[in-house]
Amino acid sequence: MAAALPALPFAAAGGGPVGLFVLLASLLVGTFVMLPKRRHSGGIGQLPGPKQHPLLGNFLDLATPRSHQVVEEWGRRFGALARFKLLHDSILITDPVVVEDVLGRRGAEELPKPALIYKPLDPIYSPKSIPSFFTTPDASMWAAVRKGCMPAFSADNMRKAFPVVRDAVQEVGDHLEAQAALPAGKQGLDMQEASLRVALDSFALPALQHDFGARHCGECEVLQVLPELLAEFSLRALNPLRAFWQTLAPWTSDAAAFSSNLRKAHALWAQLAAEVRATDLAAADVAGDTSLRACLARLRDPATGQLLTEEQLGPQVAAFLVAGFETTAHSVSWALYELARNEGVQAKLAAELAGAGLASAPGRPARQLELADLSSLPYLDQVWREALRLHPVASIGPIRQADRDVTLKNGLHVPKGTMLWTSVAAILTSPNNFTDSQRFWPERWAQPGAVAAADRVQAPTPVAAAAAAADGEGTEAAAGGRCPFGFSGQPTPAGNSADLKRSFPVFSYGPRDCMGQALANMVGKTMLASLVSRFSMRVAPRMGSYEEVRVAEVNRLTMQSGVGVWLLLEPRSS
Repeated sequence: MAAALPALPFAAAGGGPVGLFVLLASLLVGTFVMLPKRRHSGGIGQLPGPKQHPLLGNFLDLATPRSHQVVEEWGRRFGALARFKLLHDSILITDPVVVEDVLGRRGAEELPKPALIYKPLDPIYSPKSIPSFFTTPDASMWAAVRKGCMPAFSADNMRKAFPVVRDAVQEVGDHLEAQAALPAGKQGLDMQEASLRVALDSFALPALQHDFGARHCGECEVLQVLPELLAEFSLRALNPLRAFWQTLAPWTSDAAAFSSNLRKAHALWAQLAAEVRATDLAAADVAGDTSLRACLARLRDPATGQLLTEEQLGPQVAAFLVAGFETTAHSVSWALYELARNEGVQAKLAAELAGAGLASAPGRPARQLELADLSSLPYLDQVWREALRLHPVASIGPIRQADRDVTLKNGLHVPKGTMLWTSVAAILTSPNNFTDSQRFWPERWAQPGAVAAADRVQAPTPVAAAAAAADGEGTEAAAGGRCPFGFSGQPTPAGNSADLKRSFPVFSYGPRDCMGQALANMVGKTMLASLVSRFSMRVAPRMGSYEEVRVAEVNRLTMQSGVGVWLLLEPRSS
């Protein structure tokens, strides 16, 4: 499987005169914004980091669909804190104690999301670029949406949603079993697509009362449009000039495809917003309806006190829909891939399910999965957590920006304008946080001393920046040779000993953590239990080696396989 090349500016613009023009424009812009305005002695100038281009900083390093792997490598190479540049000075943070300091701030101390990174999502979710709760800089609007929609993710609503999830995975499982018996199916089935179909209906049916019919395994426009749009967002977020280039050259294939998909997405958001606005609020109140649809319908603009208009509802619905199914689906598909390539882990999970009467066998059908089963299957939980750790789909972020000079608790002075990258992928795969960090090892979550280790907070120790010095990295830190801000604790199987909980930020942390994490865990574990109890799985030969699978990874808002996750399925009942 050939490695994909980074999306360099000239190629991204479509080549030719326009591509040459925008490349030159990049260099001019880089000359203005990339050259240091001041030295950061005593501050971020001490930090090690990758070599920076004199004009473009680390733009070319990150202008690739595999930017998450670049950030992971920087985290392993440079330690707790690393300095790089993407238009602004940036710091990659992999020490969980510092992550807590950045993401856990509240009120006036909270640091905003950088518009440079998040704003490209606005035109995807709204034809007028109205921000969603995910990107808005308006703290009052964000608070109104979060407070108003939290009841949608209550335990009671999880109980109501569970049968919908179970039925969706059953229907898709029936389709997979039929396909696996066909000649084409014997070459492998795409479990990434199957997971997306289950997750989409598992979210939209109970939350929005909208039936996409994805579980029926026919054509589903949203599954065709969204991946391409989100891929474009990811490229624009790390390449601020890409949108400008496409505006100059709308005839290029990328620009034309983006415009077509955008029109379809906007029509979908408008339809969903109209359905939300049509909710009978009086009847919903009498019934005690706290579904996401009802919660959205009750939202009021904090500036006017009026119910949100359909224009305002559109981006909120879009943000919830994408966050509600894309992340879970890709987490499940990665979990299935790891089970297929780790036969011992798969066998252990199947044995746990069989012991609970949930696994099929010849002549012995499985009993129906119940919601209560999910809390009584410890190895299922360990497998799910380990898949979330090793393949974190929200891989690049969260990202914050210093809107003022800030001094972190570890003493680092951060100048105004600096972006702070608390990359989930870099944190979860760092050998400074997790022992055997690159190994799929579910048992790490059952280590008897793991919780006790959280109480043994270690004093910060310096982390060598020898790799940076040896390479002659072009930062002020290179001359010093060492980074004075080391990790706050020691690696353990379950995370950094200084803060085990903050070592596992798969749903972010702080006031802006994921509202739907309980739903994601319920849907993910239901899908895993249902599919593993029904099928034994092996990796299809077309996937190639693990190294080839990693080459095929792409960041499309969520980290996923660019070629699908193809597995060979064998029904356990046969």
